[in-house]
Amino acid sequence: TADHTTEALKAIGSPFRSEPRTEAQLYEQVMARLEEVRKSLEEGPFSERVLFTAQTPEKHLQLWLAAKFRETQNVRFTVHREEEVDDDKKTDIQLSASTFNVCVEIKPVNAGRAYSARSLTDTLRTQLVGQYLKGYNSSRGILVLMQLDDKVWDIPAGARGQPFPALVSYLAAQAESIKCSSSGVNELSVFGIRCVVQE
Repeated sequence: TADHTTEALKAIGSPFRSEPRTEAQLYEQVMARLEEVRKSLEEGPFSERVLFTAQTPEKHLQLWLAAKFRETQNVRFTVHREEEVDDDKKTDIQLSASTFNVCVEIKPVNAGRAYSARSLTDTLRTQLVGQYLKGYNSSRGILVLMQLDDKVWDIPAGARGQPFPALVSYLAAQAESIKCSSSGVNELSVFGIRCVVQE
C-alpha cells in the first residue's frame, strides 16, 4: 500500500524513527549511530578529536563512546557499560532493546599499545565471539578501532608498514571469515574511527 511505502521510506531516512523489532534492526541503528559519531569526529566543524591523545586511557574512550550512544537523537535503545572491563570478562558497551542485544568492544590503536593485526583478529575470535556474544545472548558484535596516532601496520600475508584503513580492511575480512565459521553469529563488524588531528 501507499502508506506502507511511505513509512518504509521514512524508516530509511531515519534509522531511529521506530523501535527496533529485531536484533537486526537494533544492529542497524547501532551502526548508523557509529557512522554519525565517526562523521562528526572526522569531518565536523566542532570535532572532539583534539581531546584525544595517544595516552588517552582505554576506559576514557569507552566512557566517551557510551555517552555518544546515550546522546543519540530519538534514541531507541538502552546503553549499558560494565564498570569492570579490565579482566576481559565483560563487553565494553552493550546496546539493548526489548530482549535484543548488540555487543561493542573498543580498542584504541597507536604506537604505544601492543595491539597488532594478529592480536586484534584474536580479539574478534576469542573475546567478541567466544565470550561476549555467547555470554550476552547476542548474535551481533562490533569491534570499534579508535586510531590515536599514525602508526603503520604489518598485515599478515600482505605488505608491511600499511596505514590504518588497510588494518581496518584486513580485520573486516577476518571478521567475515570468523562469522562464517561460527554458528549463531549473524554479524561481526569492524568499525574504524580516526581520532588523529589533521595537520
